[in-house]
Amino acid sequence: MEDSGVGIDPVVAERIFDPFSTSKARGTGLGLAIVERFDGGNDGTASIENGSGGGAGVAIRPPHATAEVTP
Repeated sequence: MEDSGVGIDPVVAERIFDPFSTSKARGTGLGLAIVERFDGGNDGTASIENGSGGGAGVAIRPPHATAEVTP
């Protein structure tokens, strides 16, 4: 998912997955920290990158299923 805004300041990007890190006047700053810990704890990944033409993108990649499903 990506937006068309101004992108994320590099200083903010360094801490974007830290708990209680926020640039908003309201909110806890826990949302992306929870996403990153959940994904990482399950062998997935979460990342944020600025787009080349502006905006920012978020990629959440869950782990691939490795167990075989049997009926």
